[in-house]
Amino acid sequence: MMRARMAVACLCGFAAVSGCLLFFFVHDRRIQFPHSQFRRFALGAATPIGACKNSTALTQFAFTAFLSLATPAQNYIDGAVVLARSIRRVTNLDMVLLVLGDLSNETAVLAREGWTLCPIAPIDGPVGAVHNRFVDAGIYSKLTAWNLTEYSAVLMLDLDMMVLSDPTDVFTDVLPRMIAENKDLGAAMDRPAANNYPHVITGAFTNWCHPMVDSYVFNAGSLLIVPSTRRFQALVRGISATRHDTNWAEQSYLNAFYGSAAFKLPFAYNGNAVSIVCEPGLWRSAKIVHFTIEKPWYGHRTVDVHGIRPYRMLWEELLARPPRAPRGAGRWDHPPSTTSTRSRPHRPSWRPRPAPPTQ
Repeated sequence: MMRARMAVACLCGFAAVSGCLLFFFVHDRRIQFPHSQFRRFALGAATPIGACKNSTALTQFAFTAFLSLATPAQNYIDGAVVLARSIRRVTNLDMVLLVLGDLSNETAVLAREGWTLCPIAPIDGPVGAVHNRFVDAGIYSKLTAWNLTEYSAVLMLDLDMMVLSDPTDVFTDVLPRMIAENKDLGAAMDRPAANNYPHVITGAFTNWCHPMVDSYVFNAGSLLIVPSTRRFQALVRGISATRHDTNWAEQSYLNAFYGSAAFKLPFAYNGNAVSIVCEPGLWRSAKIVHFTIEKPWYGHRTVDVHGIRPYRMLWEELLARPPRAPRGAGRWDHPPSTTSTRSRPHRPSWRPRPAPPTQ
């Protein structure tokens, strides 16, 4: 009897230790960027960008993003560094950063990472809007992207995003279909989708897996835009005239303004991190990860049990160390003054987690 009890105790102890080792193996595992062929686009004559002072457009298409310095911005500066480095892994397309606020030494690092810094005028939210983090940050100023008419199209990405693999087919394959439908905005459905019953999970993120109430609400984290001065002016005029929920700011506004007139962008170009948790089958198609559940700059402080942590670790690694120039990419095909790959090391706002020792 005593031997039997000891055997059971040993088995239980072995199971507990194995469970702990499995937990740390699974949730501390590291992933790598998928292999992507560097895609080089032809450079045109340098064309002054009307919405930006002393800046020029060199490619037909561009990536763009919005940075507000109206609120504490260091985390989003880190986000801009990672986004730029992840884009520069796969393509030489222009990157235009719309900056609300005065440029400083803190933002100078972003030019060395390849961003064309574009100081913009603020665009106010609705009259009488309740103050929140979006309104206070001047988020409606993102609409300036519609005024980048020197480009045939731009893909606007939030600064809590990271490119995993080459997304430039959004310009060469998806854009022609969008234009054929006479639409000038493409956006992916917010996740999880209505009537999509996720697998059963437990833990801190369970509430994220309730399906969206509306049958189609798009997420404004990734927007494929055909710039137009006329559309830009209409969007600015419509901010106060179009009823929308200012708690969701420009996302709610664009949904109200465009409605069904927006082209349905594939999930691949806005890989909402909630889908890692709630729709794992869908996640495999993601080319751009959007850290919606938790921002990556806060990730080192939390425990993750649903598969998001490896992507946060990849974000941390890219922030701490820029990638090498892809073979055959030269110096990104851009003048050294704007996109030199020999940028000074960026000092992140927090100390990255050291890699676990190898056996």
